[in-house]
Amino acid sequence: MSYQMKRIFLAALLALVSLTGFSQKKAPAEAPEAAPDKMDWFRKAKFGMFIHWGIYTELAGIYGDKTDGGEWMMHSKKIPIAEYSALASQFNPVRFDADDWVRLAREAGQRYLVVTAKHHDGFAMYHSKVSPYNIVDATPYGKDVVAELHRACREQGLRFGFYYSHVQDWYHPGAGGCDWDPAHDGDFETYLNEIALPQVDELLEALPDVDIVWMDQGGDITHEQAMRFYERVRAHPQIILNNRIGGGVTGDVITPEQFIPATGYQGRPWETCMTMNRHWAYCAYDDNWKSADELITKLVEIVSKGGNLLLNIGPDKYGTIPQVCRDNLQRIGAWMKVNGDAIYGTQASPFPFLPFGYATRKGNTLYLHIKDWSRRISVPYGLRVRKAYLLADPSVRIRHGRKGHQTWFELPPFAPHPAVSVLAVECEENVPTQAVPTTGLAMKVDGRVVPELSDEDYKSTWTAAAGSREAAVEIELPEALGIQCLATVEPWQIWDNIRQHYRVEAWIGGVWQTLAEGDGDGTGITLPFTPVTARRFRVRVTNPDAAISLRQVMLFQ
Repeated sequence: MSYQMKRIFLAALLALVSLTGFSQKKAPAEAPEAAPDKMDWFRKAKFGMFIHWGIYTELAGIYGDKTDGGEWMMHSKKIPIAEYSALASQFNPVRFDADDWVRLAREAGQRYLVVTAKHHDGFAMYHSKVSPYNIVDATPYGKDVVAELHRACREQGLRFGFYYSHVQDWYHPGAGGCDWDPAHDGDFETYLNEIALPQVDELLEALPDVDIVWMDQGGDITHEQAMRFYERVRAHPQIILNNRIGGGVTGDVITPEQFIPATGYQGRPWETCMTMNRHWAYCAYDDNWKSADELITKLVEIVSKGGNLLLNIGPDKYGTIPQVCRDNLQRIGAWMKVNGDAIYGTQASPFPFLPFGYATRKGNTLYLHIKDWSRRISVPYGLRVRKAYLLADPSVRIRHGRKGHQTWFELPPFAPHPAVSVLAVECEENVPTQAVPTTGLAMKVDGRVVPELSDEDYKSTWTAAAGSREAAVEIELPEALGIQCLATVEPWQIWDNIRQHYRVEAWIGGVWQTLAEGDGDGTGITLPFTPVTARRFRVRVTNPDAAISLRQVMLFQ
């Protein structure tokens, strides 16, 4: 993926339109409602594998004095087309084994796989008849790896998708993204008609049963240009299309990148794509790996908010998957074998916030994903419990009871898993979704009501006056409530390196008392604190980097 997209793609939550963030001169075209049978498998699958692989792995993230590049190295170092394209003559991934890769995904509990058929460098990892710049015609390897992965997925029961960069292409003249080499000069329409559209056509023809088409870098493509891609994909009714096609054309799935939205996207399928380290493609110097426990926790959080996780691997130039990726996937797979019932086919948590972790549900069964283990936990609803047990050991029954609007559970001394342990709670009825108490409230900044902060419309942003670096959001609840978490949504991305600071306060005993402080990461913050019962709250916001901006402010019980 890419830093260019990082300036294009906005971190919007609960959006009802595409979140790609490019300028739109026409009103967004509403995608027809997806057929239930098409989206059903995707909603149930929850976990997929993303593969970024291409001739950029010949560089292994190293070029000159730069040691942190990946699939964007050609762009970031402005490598001439002739020099970069020569990498194809060296690319010979003799250790590539499609069956092994798909087996690894399946054993990790991943139900689908998406591979880069063409990334922004313009090199096709399949046998393209449209351009000789492809793995079969331009490399000593000479084999179609996309076709091989498609075959292996079908044989092993995984769904299959391909990624295609339709606007950015730094090799073929006239495409977007390459402004450093005169050899790239050309007409964008010619590129669309002679390269991009025909390549999408041939992929759809070669893979008629493909399940997902994952477009990227819609950029400034026009509505009419985007619709030409859209109509080709829509001619195959089984295909799920993501929301990055551009031109104001929406797809089936919202795709936040490298972050987990605070409350998910209500009513829309969504999928967080995420790396295991800091790069999408193989980078020899990037040892900033997430642990298996971290990845399990992220998967659980995403699923608890109604989403899917598309977890990336970056094989090297030989076709070898880094050992740390294998180890992580194997450990995730071991966890999924025990706790998969709490992931696959579940719905989002009925609780906006739980201090001990997360929740999912399936029918009348509530699954409590316990991250912070303690001898006693509770949920803010009076459940009618039939039985409660740990998925790791169903023979151990868990004591439980009700106190007011709370249901408590007494747990064993030790957690079955160091990251997340799951308590299954079979109930007499389905647990209703609990409301966010601040939704629709008239929040004020400097005495002025700012409706954007609580209207659940994540398309709009409130921004303080130019040059303003401080603001105070005042919140008055209809009655005193027990509050234990602040959540905000910001309009930036993690890679923008904007750190907005928050201090949440409550009016108690005639004075403002500080409850917690913390920094957002560009997408927002989730800031838990010791529960406090109050009616008036204030959120002080400071931003040393830019004018203060917010999309939503929420308090959770």
